[in-house]
Order: sequence, then structure tokens, then C-alpha cells
Amino acid sequence: MAKILILDDDPAYADLLRLAYEAEGFHVVHLPEPPDELIDIVAEEQPDFIHSDINMPGIDGFDAMKMIVGDPRTQHVRFYFVSTIGQREFVRTGLSLGALQYFVKSQTSPKELAQWVSSVVKSDGHR
Repeated sequence: MAKILILDDDPAYADLLRLAYEAEGFHVVHLPEPPDELIDIVAEEQPDFIHSDINMPGIDGFDAMKMIVGDPRTQHVRFYFVSTIGQREFVRTGLSLGALQYFVKSQTSPKELAQWVSSVVKSDGHR
């Protein structure tokens, strides 16, 4: 099954996500904040998806996405954002960078996120 790398600095929320994704059969890797060697970790892990928060220590989700999709080793990884920030300009920025989707945490449960990723995987024919 597909692998999801979670970039989110809220450990309790990340645990809920991990449980929901694993219940759908996904392999999950969690990075509580983007480390300096983020590109190398993503290149090594080769996730199918990156679930990314926007506001995190060190680097924001938008910059993390730019780095990852800008590297030939990781440019294939599909991103989607899940954030407490729902302002239109943030949503527009995330989607204009090429994110598959932008979710607002207060409006989307971990179970709904896992089901959404499952539907994307099924529509891709990815196993």
C-alpha cells in the first residue's frame, strides 16, 4: 500500500492521523518538524504522499513543498496541505504550488483525510 509522510509539529494530532491512515492500510512516517536534511529523508523514504501542515518550526509547508518538488529525486511525491489556516490566500498558494488539495483541520477529521487519500490511490490504480 501507499506510504504517507506526515509533516506536522502537533504530536497528538499526528498520532490520530497515523491511526486513521494505518486503518486504511497505509504505511506512515511522521516527522514532527521539517529537519535540515528533509530532502534526503524524503528521497530515502520515497513516500507516495506528503501530508503537510503550513506553520511549523524552521520551515513552513509551502517552502518544504517547493524544496521537495524541486528536487529530481523527490519531484514525483504528491503533496496535500492540512492546516488550521483556512484563509483563501493560503489555500490559493497551496494549490498554485501544485498541491492535490488543501484541507482545514477543524473541518476535516483524520478519518476523512485517510478516506480521501484512499480514493486518490484507487483512482490512480496505485496499490
